[in-house]
Amino acid sequence: MTMDSQRVVHLVPHFHYDTVYLKTYEQYLEPALSHIHETLRIMTENPTYTFMIEQTILLEEYWERFPEQRSLLYQFAQERRLEVACGMYCMPDMNIPSGESFIRQVAKGKRWVKEHLGVDVHVAWVSDSFGHHPQLPQLLQHCGYHAYVFGRGMDPDAPTPFRWSGIDGTKLLTHRLHGGYGLIMFSQSVDNALELNLNTNKGADAIRDRIRFLETVSSDSRDLLLPNGGDMAKPQKEAIAAVEDYNRRYKDNAVCILSSVHQYVSSIQERSELLPLLSPDLNPVTPGIYSSRMGIKLWNRKIEGKLQLAERWHAAISLIRGFSKASTEVIRRELELEHAWQQQLFNQFHDIISGTIVDAGYLDSMRRYKEADACLDRVMASLKKEMAASSAPLVVNELHDVVLMVMNPSCFTRKEVVRFHLETSLPNINGATVLDEHGNDLEMQFRVITEDQRGPRRIELCFTDRLEGLSSKSYKVIWKRHEELVVKQQEPSHRISQSPEGISFENSLCRVQIANNGCIVSYRLNASGHEWIPEGKGWNELLLLSDTGDLWLYDDPIINGAYYGPMDDMFQQMAEDTKPYVKKRLGSSLRTTGMLAIKDEDADKIIIESKGNIRFWRMQVDYVTTVFLYKESGKIGFGTKLTGRGRQYRLIAAFPTELSEGHLLQEIPFGTVKRESGEYPAQNWSALEEGDRGVLITNVGIAGNGRLDGTMYLALTRSVSIDYKTESELAYEEGETHVYRYEIEAYEGKPLAELKPWRSGEQLILPLVTAVYPAVTKLLNVDAIKVISETVHLTGLYYREGTWTLRIYEAEGSHALATVHFPLATVLDEPLYIWEENGIGDRISEPQRVHESIEVELTAYQIKTFAFGPKPTI
Repeated sequence: MTMDSQRVVHLVPHFHYDTVYLKTYEQYLEPALSHIHETLRIMTENPTYTFMIEQTILLEEYWERFPEQRSLLYQFAQERRLEVACGMYCMPDMNIPSGESFIRQVAKGKRWVKEHLGVDVHVAWVSDSFGHHPQLPQLLQHCGYHAYVFGRGMDPDAPTPFRWSGIDGTKLLTHRLHGGYGLIMFSQSVDNALELNLNTNKGADAIRDRIRFLETVSSDSRDLLLPNGGDMAKPQKEAIAAVEDYNRRYKDNAVCILSSVHQYVSSIQERSELLPLLSPDLNPVTPGIYSSRMGIKLWNRKIEGKLQLAERWHAAISLIRGFSKASTEVIRRELELEHAWQQQLFNQFHDIISGTIVDAGYLDSMRRYKEADACLDRVMASLKKEMAASSAPLVVNELHDVVLMVMNPSCFTRKEVVRFHLETSLPNINGATVLDEHGNDLEMQFRVITEDQRGPRRIELCFTDRLEGLSSKSYKVIWKRHEELVVKQQEPSHRISQSPEGISFENSLCRVQIANNGCIVSYRLNASGHEWIPEGKGWNELLLLSDTGDLWLYDDPIINGAYYGPMDDMFQQMAEDTKPYVKKRLGSSLRTTGMLAIKDEDADKIIIESKGNIRFWRMQVDYVTTVFLYKESGKIGFGTKLTGRGRQYRLIAAFPTELSEGHLLQEIPFGTVKRESGEYPAQNWSALEEGDRGVLITNVGIAGNGRLDGTMYLALTRSVSIDYKTESELAYEEGETHVYRYEIEAYEGKPLAELKPWRSGEQLILPLVTAVYPAVTKLLNVDAIKVISETVHLTGLYYREGTWTLRIYEAEGSHALATVHFPLATVLDEPLYIWEENGIGDRISEPQRVHESIEVELTAYQIKTFAFGPKPTI
């Protein structure tokens, strides 16, 4: 065997840095910064030593705290001895955050590395995240990565490296870390017992042993990747002597070099076509994380939605302003948005958002969410103020009383009921007229919610209108005083009745029966009359299940925290109740008495409330289920409020159907994937479809979406901990209250795509923006951008430093043409140009002049990013 053909072992020194895990951020930061000090010292003394740092947040902290070391960091990065991979701000969970959040994570991290160290990051080293969805090949490539290296989520004996083919057909060089990221140590400088146990030998013998281990699964004939490090492992100078000793003693077997992940990838890239081509969905892994510390998941989606609202509104107003220099207020808004994103991205670190963290870290994550929320409140208040303070083309409303503003933040038209809660101290108000911009009198509902003779009355106005995508409308309200309120009598579009057994409801589309425990026990679509719910079952049945696992797993704890393979479904075992003294299923809301009442009615829905509790000995979960029965829709909405007491349980919401032979479709970041039975991480919706019939469940912030035969379910609350590892008493969530929002809709005679579930999900997360202004206020007319397509979906629109960014993807899984329309392009002071970029802002096409619109062609699930503004100077 010649040297050219001899196997090369790329030994990569590194340490895995947890921002928060068994310790807090501050507790981990000091030793991590000390590790960088030690790394630079070893590099200075040993010109062959290499080292990898994963996350930009750590480099950023070191850069700011030790400015005297910046030149060394820069020098070693330029020499390619100090490597950065993955280069994201933090190493996020790959499933729970939105696709847009993932791109911002990469952009923030890579931008810092490029600006401060002058290097590009092309390898995504994501060694510790709990699963990997199959849109990642395209998403990573769109963010400038050439390869992906991961640890968990695949058969431990599967061949590696391989080419990963994603749902859009993108193929990405991918490497699975056989044995994990702590595969070899040369000292005892690591706390993880598993990593130490894997390294009984030291020095050259350890390298030889690890090579034999890696060769058992290697699909490449020449190069092996051998990571040297582990959780917070101190840089090991001993690696230098070990490599030299190995090459003296065992060089006929393979040559070992101190290397980098980028060098390893570069070595096998030219032979990548010879590697196995696979298309796996690397989920589920440790599914308990989808419902552990649910407050984090619910806050995550809330802040993601609020960021989208604020950014889209800010971008639309900024485009109306044109290319003029940003005002102090605009700059202040952008700083607030940047800070909110930073808090959000920090909390999407894989252990934080998974909930597998120490209590103090959990409390700190809640503080960060609230800080982001406060930033976004200030941004929204600023935008609301600017809508009424413009010298640009105005909509003039000559109002008697107040002006209402509504903005649709979605790229598609939404016809919805708009609600305003107003306070007025005007006497004798008993009605109102709402006029649109053309003077049309809108049919509306006027309700006095609270009335206090000594203070203002709280009034609700509801009306339905059609709102074009990414645009605003204004309305004037004329109060009616000193006259009888005339109520228009209309034939109701629905019927509702209550009996001792519950409530019956019918509209033009469906018939529904609700039991006193809040479960939907009958659902029929009028077109076919078919019953969707099996006899004796109920939709939104709250099941209380025994859970003897930890924050990762349902049934048995991991203990060492290093499980790397896919998980079997545990729901079937836990839902069955066949052994009277080994109970898994502890209780059900379907078996409780409950108290059911009609609480309210407004323009588009009737609101039902059921209260009850599910008990098992000293274990108890109190529930308040709010059911929304829509007058003109077949959807049913739920707001489920849960407060638990006791430990070692989980609670799910079950939706049984007769679609046992159907297939499960779930939304993942920027796409849809078909999955088998089990619980998986999904974004905003899941559907169980059999032929041309199916059930769609849309939710807000509930990651765990599952299916067992014909039953769909949502993973809600868990009460477990990892007290064998760290302080995690708060993870039991005793006395904590969470409110979950979700909707269910049955369909028949059409495919799921006709329902456009990607739009349903967005409408739950992005409500219409509303504001109230004093009389005769002049408002901006926002109508900046239109994305015209049934299947092309907007995921991001934002403005930064004089340039706008627009990101879209094809959501149905088919070829699509979209028109991006710029209504203001012809009235701007300067010509408008547009160009295509990748996800991190690198230009990949030449700027072209925009007159009014451009045509965009996308293949199935394709992601495209565009920037537009004045013509770039470079």
